[in-house]
Amino acid sequence: AGRIASGVFRPGDEVTVMPSGFTSKIKSIDTFNGEVKEAFAPMSVSITLEDDIDISRGDMIVRSNNKPECSQDLEVML
Repeated sequence: AGRIASGVFRPGDEVTVMPSGFTSKIKSIDTFNGEVKEAFAPMSVSITLEDDIDISRGDMIVRSNNKPECSQDLEVML
């Protein structure tokens, strides 16, 4: 279970688990009120994937076509 930080997730969406990089598709999305057809920020949900993937505390589930990029550059204005 976790909280949607941004975006929209629906059953059938292809997702990637970060940082492991494993991919799967969303099988179902549940809230405390039952199954829903889509989830968006700031909902707390439980996502069931089609594949058995070990997802640990702190991992992120992201849309496969919208992965975050790693960078060593940081630009700030104080």
